[in-house]
Amino acid sequence: MLEGSRLLREGKDHLALVRFVESSTLDPYNALTFNKMAITYSRLARFPQAQKAVTRALRLYPEYANAHNTRGILHLANHRYGKAARSFREAIRLDSTSAVFQLNLGTALLNQGDYRAGRVAYQRALQLDPEVFDLEGVIQVATSDPQPAPEKFFQMSVLFAELGDADTCLYYLGKALADGFRDWERLTREPALSGLREESAFVNLLASYGLQAEASG
Repeated sequence: MLEGSRLLREGKDHLALVRFVESSTLDPYNALTFNKMAITYSRLARFPQAQKAVTRALRLYPEYANAHNTRGILHLANHRYGKAARSFREAIRLDSTSAVFQLNLGTALLNQGDYRAGRVAYQRALQLDPEVFDLEGVIQVATSDPQPAPEKFFQMSVLFAELGDADTCLYYLGKALADGFRDWERLTREPALSGLREESAFVNLLASYGLQAEASG
């Protein structure tokens, strides 16, 4: 299992899977092995096998917070956002100290369109770990993040505006615009951005995308 974990960190997913399968044969009652196997199957986009593996992990250890988080990620990958949110909340109930669990819950809520609750979860994640957005592998256990990047970046810009961090807000707003965010009404009406609309950095950012008139109007 340890060798499989090393191979997984190195991005050698197929080789890691072989080691986890061998480990599960030697010790079929280790929930950690089956959770690692589920993560690896997910990274290989083999979601039915990943689901079976995480189900096995939770049968062996129902209070395993990381396995509930893995199940939530699998639900996210299959666009079952309500089930994903429930899984992440269960992981948080079992381990309230994990910034990653809070961040994943925020992503599930954003996908449901519950933007305010999603930002609250993101803020809790930041309180637990200010570097959480920079962690490798967060939400990326599955092969793709189902949350459209422009919307996610826009919500992150609003979050940092609410926190009073103008520089980070504009950073994520720029990423949202670069990725194709085009909801001008929300851009010009979002209350959290009201304090930035007269700032030159904000005006210049919008102008670089031909949006100065909309923002000032």
